[in-house]
Amino acid sequence: MRATIVAASRPYDGGGPEKVDAMAAHFTGAPGWNGGNFYEKPNGVFEALKKFRADVLRRNGLESELLATTGGNAAVAASLLDEAATGWACQTDANSLITLTRAGSRFDVSRQVGQIKSPLLYVLCDTDSLYPASAGPEAVAQFKALGVDVSFHEVKTKHRHRGGLVDYAKWSDVLSEFLAAHAAP
Repeated sequence: MRATIVAASRPYDGGGPEKVDAMAAHFTGAPGWNGGNFYEKPNGVFEALKKFRADVLRRNGLESELLATTGGNAAVAASLLDEAATGWACQTDANSLITLTRAGSRFDVSRQVGQIKSPLLYVLCDTDSLYPASAGPEAVAQFKALGVDVSFHEVKTKHRHRGGLVDYAKWSDVLSEFLAAHAAP
């Protein structure tokens, strides 16, 4: 590998069993959960998925963005938020989401960071509450102490955790320069 890019992440997730229990609680009480075997009967798990996603989107600022883009029309903004949550719920399985949360809660590659041999671009957003850019300088110092050739870029965005995707243009030049310097054959 000639170059590595890490965006909106960190070497560990954490949260432990409490995080898994909190995720499971969103769905296990839904009508029709049936111990996780809800596939053959009409159930409330789909509605629980929709509600879960709508709450996540609200926490990440989408509702405010939609209100701003619809001229403050709360009904239209709510409809667009519901549409986004519904689309996600149609493609998501509650059992898989719980399993992914369990895997994420155990994720920790902190000890392996020093094995990164390619140059690393580390990108975080200033408004991201999951992986805040304020943690970037400390992480970069730790990476460098382990011998990693790392560069850090902070994206200024109002889009919180989605900022790196929504405002990709705000760091595309940095990415292009990084790849040109390190990934060109």
